Amino acid sequence: MSESRGRFVARQPDPSVNVSDTHPLAEAGVLFAGLGAVFIAVVIISVYLVDILVGVVSIEREAQWFGGLRYDEIGELMEGARITTDHAQHEQTVALLETLTEYWPDSTYEFRLLIAESSVPNAVALPGGTIIVTSRLLDDVESENELAFVLAHELGHFHGRDHLRRLGRLALISLIYNATIGAGGFAPNLSDLSLRSFDRQQERDADRFGLELCAAHYGHVAGTGDFFRRLDPGSRSVVNRYVDTHPGMTERLADMTAIAAEQGWPETGPLRPWNEPTTMDAQP
Repeated sequence: MSESRGRFVARQPDPSVNVSDTHPLAEAGVLFAGLGAVFIAVVIISVYLVDILVGVVSIEREAQWFGGLRYDEIGELMEGARITTDHAQHEQTVALLETLTEYWPDSTYEFRLLIAESSVPNAVALPGGTIIVTSRLLDDVESENELAFVLAHELGHFHGRDHLRRLGRLALISLIYNATIGAGGFAPNLSDLSLRSFDRQQERDADRFGLELCAAHYGHVAGTGDFFRRLDPGSRSVVNRYVDTHPGMTERLADMTAIAAEQGWPETGPLRPWNEPTTMDAQP
């Protein structure tokens, strides 16, 4: 019997079938861009989620979580500064803070004001109701009105729950980062609250609230921007370090003037003197 047909020969696969015509670097770029877009979308959603959750957390709960910070823990946030209440101007500053809070009757915070012995003029507010003012800032203010606005501005951040919002956002971003990229790359802590500035709208809202308290107390907002006007934006002096945790002074002062005009708050009026500074040790 003759061979009816030829033997079947299996066809070899095309070796180029699984090879993309696109360069591997281009494909990697598309992949990372996609992952980045997903990451950004998740972060944005998380920010809005935090804003919702902050409204659920009571001020009393916030105080339980953060109100018990020890002096040494706070000192670490203030570049190792000694934290104290044993300061010649502590009681006077506390009295001014308490006076300002009278114009915020809805507040349920129990504020704690501490002095940080530092050559850097600064004021920092932490979740739970703690406000820290540096001895250098108390030395540098030239009127009670200047200091009143600094304190009232920090009260404005408490009014907006800005510190709690930022801590929640940092924590969520850390969780997302560690889940997608790996642990150990980013970890938020309380030092982020004192070292990172708030966003522009939060700062403007805090300024508006601070001006409102000052206008209610003094009948005008004169002197509220004097401390900031003395900060030279082109200098890296010790005094200018205050700018590191606050927005640009020129734009900020312009915003304050616009807010005062909008609300009809007079920008002229008598200034109350602030006692001569008597800090423990003169700073260079």
